[in-house]
Amino acid sequence: MADAPPANCGVQDADKKLVYDRAADDLKDLKKKDFQFTINSGGAQDTATFEMVKNGEVIRRHQSSPYPAGALKLDSISVNADSCVVKLKKLKDINLNDYFCN
Repeated sequence: MADAPPANCGVQDADKKLVYDRAADDLKDLKKKDFQFTINSGGAQDTATFEMVKNGEVIRRHQSSPYPAGALKLDSISVNADSCVVKLKKLKDINLNDYFCN
């Protein structure tokens, strides 16, 4: 799998959300099903992967830094004309900036 360009992510820790920009021309026609957020469990630490997929090909990707296992859970994904918003449930002592600003 070829490396996809990074997704442009804005972190809003107080609101427990990640906002992914989709203003680029190649992202405008994506549907909600084309945005995937996966939590990858791996023992004492987890990572999260966000992907924008078009015709089966990953066109943007964002990988978190490892964080404590079970600290984050996906709440919801919503899509509008300009962005994809990923809402998370997180443990109180977790700051999203520590794991998603990379």
